[in-house]
Amino acid sequence: MSNKKLGIETLKELAKAVVELGEDIEEKREDGKITVGEGLSIAFGTMPDAYSIARKGRLLKAEYQDLDDNEREELVQYVVDELDLEHDDAEVKIEAGVKLMASFDEFLATFRKKEAA
Repeated sequence: MSNKKLGIETLKELAKAVVELGEDIEEKREDGKITVGEGLSIAFGTMPDAYSIARKGRLLKAEYQDLDDNEREELVQYVVDELDLEHDDAEVKIEAGVKLMASFDEFLATFRKKEAA
């Protein structure tokens, strides 16, 4: 893995994008389904932000795991303030989002061309 550090600001962007994406999906499926139009709205609305950050998924996961208690609280409070969530709810969503983005990055890696040995 690279020694590149992404920092807490990138984690804040990730947290906000992932929570917004989850909320968008949940809102659109309130009636039990997502229509084609709603799917396109997600794909071209909130998904691109989450996707661009997801490409750094493994680095983000390492950065998240490297946070100290104060930084972790700063991240959670940022999401609470930005998205008007309850503290415990925000923490659970952030952790799930970090795991999701790391998994998504691994998924994307399976499609990247392997360098010739």
